[in-house]
Amino acid sequence: MDTRKRLLLAALLPPLLVGCGSVNFKESRAPDGSNRDESSLSPLARRINTETMRIVPSGPKPNRIFEIYSEADDAMWGVNWTRKVDLTGISWDGTRTITLVSPIHVVMAAHYVRQPGTPVVFRDAKGKRVERVLKAMLPISLPNGAIPDIAVGVLDRAVPLKFYKVPPADAAFTAQLEGAYVLVTDGERRLHCHEIAMANGASIRFGYSEKIHKAYWEDLIVGDSSNPSFILLNGEPVLVETHTTGGPGAGPYYGDPDVIAAINQRMTELGGGYQLTQARP
Repeated sequence: MDTRKRLLLAALLPPLLVGCGSVNFKESRAPDGSNRDESSLSPLARRINTETMRIVPSGPKPNRIFEIYSEADDAMWGVNWTRKVDLTGISWDGTRTITLVSPIHVVMAAHYVRQPGTPVVFRDAKGKRVERVLKAMLPISLPNGAIPDIAVGVLDRAVPLKFYKVPPADAAFTAQLEGAYVLVTDGERRLHCHEIAMANGASIRFGYSEKIHKAYWEDLIVGDSSNPSFILLNGEPVLVETHTTGGPGAGPYYGDPDVIAAINQRMTELGGGYQLTQARP
């Protein structure tokens, strides 16, 4: 992480814990379980890691998602390894990032939402603007009364770009995720690689792995909230989380059955005729 971000983290740590939750914030950049033996990982985690390491460089390389980005004009995608991941389904204009989960529905952190009536700009594979309007937005709640940090929105019309599947609502799948690598985005439009330290119920938490070059570790700070994280599964990015808190990252787990049901309920209420698509293991 560059010096500017380290200074920002030190300066903004108290607001982060207030404004972005306090889910297992790790102040240090120490690895979290990264010395675990590869043989201790589940077959699923090993498969995800193999897929991920085909993309993430073994040494430090640029990880800018865009070479040129202007909120008003067309953009130029990064000329680096991040181009191998389809990130067109993320609206990067402004800091309140929004992620497509259907052609017309989006998710974001409930504590860091855009207001209905505001524009949402995506970029196609050539960097051209695809602009829509956020029509309505609703936070979700769970049957046990918990309120995960997720709001679901609906756009004024469909977007002909990538929308993201979520993990299957399968406890056996979730139990195998510990130690799996995860691609983490941030408010500076960069892509990093952490690992899953814990996925339990409606929450997921990340750590750092010494098997990943430190150039791709990133302490998340204020302004990174709502940015998404993905595992690579069968060659495509699968949405596992949107940031609630800092350090290596933590937030709501999009593969939890109650979270999936609550998002689907909001999608139905908002209209549009879609539900979440669950990835196949």
